[in-house]
Amino acid sequence: MANTNPDILQNALRLPVQAPASRRELARSLWEPQNRHSLAAETFQPPTWGAYFGYYQDQCITWLCDKFSQEIPQDKTHRQLVDKAREIAGLDAHELLPLLRSQNSAERSWIFLAVRVLTMIDVGSLASNIRLGQVSRNWTHGSLRDFIRSTFPDTKELPDSVKLERLFTARNLELVADIQVIWTSNLADHLQLEDDDTKVRIFSHASFLELHQEW
Repeated sequence: MANTNPDILQNALRLPVQAPASRRELARSLWEPQNRHSLAAETFQPPTWGAYFGYYQDQCITWLCDKFSQEIPQDKTHRQLVDKAREIAGLDAHELLPLLRSQNSAERSWIFLAVRVLTMIDVGSLASNIRLGQVSRNWTHGSLRDFIRSTFPDTKELPDSVKLERLFTARNLELVADIQVIWTSNLADHLQLEDDDTKVRIFSHASFLELHQEW
């Protein structure tokens, strides 16, 4: 017998993903974590994942309003978006090269939207010149994994024995060191210093990073 259960991600991109079951299905479809039991519907109750899905919906609406996207059917669904993200994640550099260098600006913008919701890295550009984050990364070659590695080059890590005290918080960083914390939804901007090192951008989506550890 054919499966008659409706796909809960078949709503158009302009409609927000709000129900816990819909959020769980979107996260499962995007990242397919090994521990499926961690994706209980309660995981996606506010406020834990509210910030990510706010970011997700902002990305969708911004894309729908952009001139490039007008060349693509406006009834694109959440399912089509997550499927595109998984497709891009699975392609090697040779398969991606013609897509990244295509003259079809609309198709490239669709690819970059899929990558943004998958990685929370501001990549690609919009015809309307809207800045989605502080710095937009340019991706013209290589696989998605190659692009991420180039965005976050290997650096020395602190030894495991280093432990920050409880007083080391964003609020105290502002009060004691006089460094203003700017929260960002662009992962590539994390720890970026600005204005003569008087401001620092901090990526604030801890739940997103925890789920990515399993992916």
